[in-house]
Amino acid sequence: DRASINTLVENRRLVQADGGLVILSAQSAHDLVGKVVNTGVVQAGGISTDGGVVRLVASSTVEHSGSISVDAGANGKGGTVLAIADLANPVSRTNISGSISAKGGAQSGDGGFIETSANRLKIVDGARID
Repeated sequence: DRASINTLVENRRLVQADGGLVILSAQSAHDLVGKVVNTGVVQAGGISTDGGVVRLVASSTVEHSGSISVDAGANGKGGTVLAIADLANPVSRTNISGSISAKGGAQSGDGGFIETSANRLKIVDGARID
């Protein structure tokens, strides 16, 4: 039935992959809910050099009210954060109310890349993007 086909991926605590890759993905068939919710902490920062990659990807909704960090180590480039609800879904939405950080190294290095996409995108006034 429809309730068992709808998908949800939710993080309420901590996901840590220093310098690594974190993917939270909820994909479902057309007209069904595929939702990723992050109210916790996701860290993929660089240990000594470049930051890692965090992907929040859903067919319907991405909600981020927690904290994501892909900051570089002392010398390195900030990582990549993608918070994307499927653009092919005309009612997809991404809501950002938490913090996202992709800073370059304190001694050297460039900042990273952050993308937030959906057909309906909401970034609240209290959100912090760095």
